[in-house]
Amino acid sequence: MTQLNEKILFFNAVYDCTLNLDNKKLEQELLNLSQSPRNFDSGYQTKNVIGKDNLAWFFNSIDPLAFTIAKKWGIQKPIKLLNWWYSIHKKHDYGKLHNHTEGLISGVYYIKVPSNSGQISFQRPDNQEHCFEGDTINEYNYKYYSYDPVQGQVLLFPSYLKHLVHQNMTEDDLDERICIAFNYAYDQ
Repeated sequence: MTQLNEKILFFNAVYDCTLNLDNKKLEQELLNLSQSPRNFDSGYQTKNVIGKDNLAWFFNSIDPLAFTIAKKWGIQKPIKLLNWWYSIHKKHDYGKLHNHTEGLISGVYYIKVPSNSGQISFQRPDNQEHCFEGDTINEYNYKYYSYDPVQGQVLLFPSYLKHLVHQNMTEDDLDERICIAFNYAYDQ
């Protein structure tokens, strides 16, 4: 049989990692910040925070992950945390399709995750769906890839990768999903 070689030309990756952090402490520190919300699709979202503030202990766990990804991507210039914010999604809250144009590597860490509180979905960044549709959905032809949020999990991804957060459909009206999102960029 003839050997068929495959070369992946343009690669997009989402990285996930479970961190053993004190989520109660992180939640309390975030809620103690006096932040006015910014305009957002729904739910509560703080304005961008520059620097690590009182969360150096948290970002000291994220930095090595971002640095490893940057190295893997061939980025040799130093990168640093550019900004961060946190979001609270109550029942029926969601996030529209968007990307983070100011960053290189973006991420989200899930602090509190009730059941059925909404997946995060990443949209394929090319126009492949206009070329063919596979009979079986797989990594070559899907339009969206979704993750169920998991408490203590961090997802890191290219900042240009568009994503959305599905509606929180938790049973309890008072239950909420809490996460912290962030961008890493060149250290200029």
